[in-house]
Amino acid sequence: RSEEDCTALGPAVLLSLYLLNKAKVGSRIFVCTDGMSNEGVGQISNNNAKQFYTRIGNIAKEKGIVISLITFKDSQSAVNILKNMVEPSGGDIFMVEPSNIFDEFNDFLENNALASEVEIKMNLNKCMSFRDEEKKDLINDESSIVKKLGNVTKEKETYFELKFKESIKLAEMYDINFDELKNLVFQVEIVYKKKDGGKYIKIITKNLKVSDNKDEINKIADMNIVSTLQIQKSAKLAAKGNRS
Repeated sequence: RSEEDCTALGPAVLLSLYLLNKAKVGSRIFVCTDGMSNEGVGQISNNNAKQFYTRIGNIAKEKGIVISLITFKDSQSAVNILKNMVEPSGGDIFMVEPSNIFDEFNDFLENNALASEVEIKMNLNKCMSFRDEEKKDLINDESSIVKKLGNVTKEKETYFELKFKESIKLAEMYDINFDELKNLVFQVEIVYKKKDGGKYIKIITKNLKVSDNKDEINKIADMNIVSTLQIQKSAKLAAKGNRS
């Protein structure tokens, strides 16, 4: 198959959304393609392709529908554009080997949505900010972040990387005694909608010790979290630079 063949991906997703119009929260759409969307609405060659798939993703989020994309490694699928319908809905992008598609598809089906309309707000000490996050999500002089995750499955993981603000900004904070900053308070607010239609809020507050002792940090560091964070960062970079 080549990208010159017909792949009417946009119309297929629109039809799927229509068929699931009254489906329960957590319903899922799997878009499986090995080609470029080049037929009907949503053609990648159109200037409004990104806007079209972003709108698709937002509609899915509003209806509590998860859209996941399954494509094959080395295929011409324009993941950098199609991700705009996946990310708002809380879905995932899977790049698989054709020979493993049936085995991996069972894993995809088990990944059910737990909640919809999920929004996370994380508040830091005003000395701190977030690293490598989009400016539009940052508030309170970049010491707080608000992220709309849409639908969340049991496999969904979201991590934040933190840093102290630049020295120039820290020097302007006359009301802070940096010698007393032995502990920092972090607060996370999670607002979400469950399958029963009810809206809920959960607030988690942690007081964590500050240390510059590398041996001490390495002992308590969860390397699974560190490695997953790096994988997510690499995936973001790959999606931004992926022209296929």
